Amino acid sequence: MRREAPWEPFHVSMGYKLEESVASILSGGWSHLGNYRTLDRIAKGIATFEWPNGISILIDPSFARSLVKKGYSKQDVEEYIWKNATQTMGEFSARAYYRIFIGPILKGKPMYGVKYLWPKHYLDLPDDAVVHIYPRNYVKVIVVGGETLTGSQAWKFAYPSLVRVAKWR
Repeated sequence: MRREAPWEPFHVSMGYKLEESVASILSGGWSHLGNYRTLDRIAKGIATFEWPNGISILIDPSFARSLVKKGYSKQDVEEYIWKNATQTMGEFSARAYYRIFIGPILKGKPMYGVKYLWPKHYLDLPDDAVVHIYPRNYVKVIVVGGETLTGSQAWKFAYPSLVRVAKWR
């Protein structure tokens, strides 16, 4: 007996229709942590990832259902993780990728065709200010699997690309 995930499929949350067949492409996944069953552990773990431009949290359906029982929607989970994946500005700006990528992005350099992934005011913050590590819209939750993991994995990815499979038929 297959039990479905409690939330809408990933492609629907990204703007596609439920009945559309969509392939999701996630790239750049060299950092990951795994099998955490609390949102706090996920948020604290991913706050240490280098070059934190995007994060995909892969959640088993049973873990997703346990979060629903606690009153969380998928959007609530994304918000919670984004809100709690933090560091001080001093820690954030000390990263090698800050100088190479994040600093220039804060100053207006486009990345993935988007400017200002992080708020511009980060440039004016003192070292002890607490900042969100990830751009808000780049924290995504995807329910995957078939009741085998009962946990989660967090992967550092670039912003997901999606395409309708029907275009290839």
